[in-house]
Formats: sequence, C-alpha cells, structure tokens
Amino acid sequence: MRIGITYERKADYSFAAGDSRDADSELLSAAEEQELLGGLRDAGHEIIPIGDAHRLLDRIAYWRDSCDLVFNRSVGYRGAERKGIVPAILEAAGIPYVGSTPYVLSLTRNKYHTKLMVKDVGILTPPAALLFGGVDERLEAVRYPALVKPVAESSSIGIETGASIVATPDAARKRAQILYARYGQPVLVESFVEGIEIEAPILVDPLPRVLGLMAISIDGRLPEGTHYLASDSVYDDNYGFLDLPAYIDRERLAEMAIRCARALGIRDYGRLDFRVTADGTPWFIEASTHPHIQRHSSFFVAAQRQGMAYYELLDMLVQVAAQRCGLVDVVFS
Repeated sequence: MRIGITYERKADYSFAAGDSRDADSELLSAAEEQELLGGLRDAGHEIIPIGDAHRLLDRIAYWRDSCDLVFNRSVGYRGAERKGIVPAILEAAGIPYVGSTPYVLSLTRNKYHTKLMVKDVGILTPPAALLFGGVDERLEAVRYPALVKPVAESSSIGIETGASIVATPDAARKRAQILYARYGQPVLVESFVEGIEIEAPILVDPLPRVLGLMAISIDGRLPEGTHYLASDSVYDDNYGFLDLPAYIDRERLAEMAIRCARALGIRDYGRLDFRVTADGTPWFIEASTHPHIQRHSSFFVAAQRQGMAYYELLDMLVQVAAQRCGLVDVVFS
C-alpha cells in the first residue's frame, strides 16, 4: 500500500521568545522519524513522506493521486487546535487517513471538555476547574493538593517537577497566571490523585479493545503515589513501563477505558490514562487520540506482550484504518 505520512520534525520548529524547552516535545526527533518510516517500510508499504500542514497543502492534488492512505501523525506547531489542522485538510480533500476526526482530536485535546464527557457516562475523574488567567474564577470544587497544567497540551508540556502541585486556591491562581502567559490557553486545576499512573492503549476495529495495561515506572520500579510525570521526564524518555500490581482490577480498568473511548468517539487507535489509588480505585485523567507509538511507548510494550514486532504494530494500525475506509477486505490479526 502507498502510505503518505504527515508529521512535524523537531528540527523544523522555530523557537520564539518565551517558548519553554518543551515546546517541541510532541514533534519527532530525527531518530523517531527514521524509526517510524522504517517500521512502515518493514511492513511492506511504499512510504511517501509528506511532512507538515504547509507541505500537505502545497501539493494536495499530488498527495491525493499518490497515496492510498495517509498515516496522520501531525500535531502542528502552535495553538490549542493544532492537531486538528491536518485531518481537516485531509477531510476536505477527500483523502483517507489513519486516526480520529478533527472534532475528536480537538475534543480530546481539551482536557476539561474530555473530563466532562467521560464523567457523563459514569467514569470517575478528579474534580477540576478551568482558569482563564487573572479572572477570579471559582475553585471551590477542587480538593487540594491539586495539579495545575495547560488545558490543551500533550507530552506533559507545562507540567514541571516541584512547581505543578499546589496546596491552595491562591497558589493555583498564581501558577495558572504563569501558564496562561506562557501557553496562551486556559489552565486546568485538577485535584491530585495519589497513586500509580496507568496507560491503556486501545485499538478500534471497529469496536474498541484494550491492547494492554501498562503502569508508568521510574528507574525500573513503580514510583511513590505522590509522583507525577513531568515534562522533563517525558522529553528525555526518562520513564518506562511495568505490568500492573496484583491489587488492580484489570478487567474493571479495561472496561472503563473502552467506555471512555466510545464516549469520546476515538477512531482507529488511541490511549486512555488513569491514576489508580492504593485501594485500587481508578480515576480517569486524560485521553490521547494521537498517542506515542514509537518503540518507547506503552503501545509498543503492549504489542510486544502479544508477540508483535514494531512493524507489525504499525501495520495493524494501517490495516484497521484501511478496513474502515473500504481499502482492504481483511484486517491484520
């Protein structure tokens, strides 16, 4: 199959005054780019690198004629809605692609709106409030300590070790003002749940199923319940994955992840993130419709547990989308 790939490179990001070190955290490094392209080639596909939204627009007719399917890994460069730009172009051009729709990408990008959606279907999620910078918003619903983070960032962007957990509403507002000025978007103040962090990668073919459940580890072990994954750890891949402790009900957690995926309308693949307390209670934190799928990811670890090589994981995602688009008759199994 001729697979076009939309994505952005770290090398192409132009840092501006005021940008934090992690501003390009979601973009592909040179090694990650080669890993992704090489994996798809190893799966037997003809790979047509497209690049970012500008390159897609510049030759839209050519890509339409040249690609059977586009593997959309674009996250954009700036703005809270940046992940929806490339799929919107693909939709308008009538080009089939791997991944969720522009609406779902934008919905899940907004952590507060995502929490409202899953709460509506009975999923536990920590109390939270949204601050818009300098306004005397109400924070009565939030229990402290609380985690303060941008409402529409991924890869832990804006979450800093030693700075992101606050103890009072006043401290939350002060931290929110810093983040609002830095990222130009509302700020989420969310009650902090002590426990371990769990990632649930899912495949939607066409119904969602959980590929595996992975606990975030630091230095090969589960961290203390007060630990949270900050941007520096994510940027440097300074974390790993372990199987879940025995006290966690895997079946319950998987069922919650599936309910979340259905409520949010995730398509083809995605990931649901939870924190689980010492008594085994799972709390939904956020969803990703553009999760990390490199070798250093819960997606690949879960796939390895099922005997898959990296190229087989990527091919599975391609085949699920191709089946949905009517391009093939049988999905990868």
